[in-house]
Amino acid sequence: MQTKLIKAIAITFAGIATCFIGACATLPADAKGVHYACDRGTELAVRFTEKGFTTMRGGRNSMHRYEVKKVAANISLVDGTLIILPVQKVASGFMYSNGRYTLRGKNNEAMWSVGKMAAELCVIKP
Repeated sequence: MQTKLIKAIAITFAGIATCFIGACATLPADAKGVHYACDRGTELAVRFTEKGFTTMRGGRNSMHRYEVKKVAANISLVDGTLIILPVQKVASGFMYSNGRYTLRGKNNEAMWSVGKMAAELCVIKP
């Protein structure tokens, strides 16, 4: 009886672990994607991940607000490399960087830089 229970628990745990591992390997469903073509021939497939949160203001009859905030950029290069860049605070436009890779821009244009190389201008492909 106990061995059947232990086997059932082990199978359940294995199934849950598989689901978590699979979720880590895929992009979130709330991601929005764009494709950039850059000056030196680099092509970037970028998916911006957003997160919603609720804020409360006021007292007993508080007001609730649902806000959407971009939190990361998942960048796929032509060779299949996936780079995840966290959002950075900037005065205007957007910036995602992990120190080595940086994507910074505004509207339909962005600058892509890797390490100490000069940044290249990228525009959204139609």
